[in-house]
Amino acid sequence: MQIDYFTRLGFPRRFFIDERELDTRYRLLMRQCHPDFHQQSSAADLQSSLAMSSEINQAYRVLSEPWQRAEYLFTLLGGSLDSSTQNLSSEFLEEMMEIRLSIASGEPEVIQKVAGNIQKKLSDGLDKLKEKFQKLTESVTELESVKKDKSPEDSVGSDNTAKIDTNRERLMSEIQKILRSSKFLRSILKDLK
Repeated sequence: MQIDYFTRLGFPRRFFIDERELDTRYRLLMRQCHPDFHQQSSAADLQSSLAMSSEINQAYRVLSEPWQRAEYLFTLLGGSLDSSTQNLSSEFLEEMMEIRLSIASGEPEVIQKVAGNIQKKLSDGLDKLKEKFQKLTESVTELESVKKDKSPEDSVGSDNTAKIDTNRERLMSEIQKILRSSKFLRSILKDLK
């Protein structure tokens, strides 16, 4: 069984990660398992060290980039990400077409302004994700508590569970929408570079 990236680097599953702590843990783990430090070991130990080093590198790459971390966490929590435009408003999709048309003009000032606007939208999106993931974490914790404390004949507990499940589904849908829209924005920004 493969360990998830958060566990691999010693973090709880949450969106906010202290970047300095992430760097520190990454460097410490790499010092412990990097193949260069295991050259005198058996072939099996060297192979194990190489595999562990690769896993740690991949975990670090994903967790150190906020959008990748958000997408990874979302899928760990049972969310589905595809390239669908489902959950995206027609206004957003029209705005994306207008942005593409503005970029097609080739005017440097327009392109610079568009890039700045996209970066602002992405920054705002990360702030929203942080808030939504925090609420989702609280909702999951509350659901686990209610499930642990309720008896089979407890209708109030069942009502609370249903409300919490509904809230969780709403938050997952909102997170999915932010992640999908960010993919459009990041794609445009990438094309500008």
